[in-house]
Amino acid sequence: MSDTKMIDRIYPKTRAVIGLGNVGPQFDLTPHNIGFAALDALAAEAGAQFETGRMKNALVAEVKLGDYAVLLVKPSTGMNDSGDALFELLNEMDYDFPQVMVIFDDLSLPLGRVKLKNDGSRSSAGHNGVASLISRLPDNRMMAKFKLGVGPDPGGANRFQYVLSPFEGDALAVYQAVAREAASGIKLWLDSGLDAMMCRYNAKTFEVR
Repeated sequence: MSDTKMIDRIYPKTRAVIGLGNVGPQFDLTPHNIGFAALDALAAEAGAQFETGRMKNALVAEVKLGDYAVLLVKPSTGMNDSGDALFELLNEMDYDFPQVMVIFDDLSLPLGRVKLKNDGSRSSAGHNGVASLISRLPDNRMMAKFKLGVGPDPGGANRFQYVLSPFEGDALAVYQAVAREAASGIKLWLDSGLDAMMCRYNAKTFEVR
């Protein structure tokens, strides 16, 4: 029995997915916003739109994926304060879900590669948005990290400009394909569990093009 099916025996068929990014058209198509792009792809497939008002610290869309009601959460706090949305989700929302899934950009992975980690690690690997989430994550909660490659990392002073500059040309096409693949990955998680996701995306040969 998959981990998803085992959890369903205890919890209702609800899930929540947080995608990291910054709100505003100037950030669209930038490496730092690929988490938002993945949620946008999921919402578009389901015919849903993100709304304000349901959460004070996030834009939210609720979609039906298979048998699951899934809350898609885009923090509106700015990347470095993304944990405020997680705190609100865990403590103030009348929405019961068993796992925290976060989708975000990873400079250590080349563009086109994705990776899932569900090892209980509370390391942010230098990502400020993930660090903010971890700071608000209770000790009894685990967070699965769905990392979408946006590298190579230019390093040094060029890094800040790179993550906030829109992709263009062939790189943009791969970026958009990665966002769509991430949406497919969330559906795989719901259908078959985290182990199935790891088997697919953590293989060295897997690459989105």
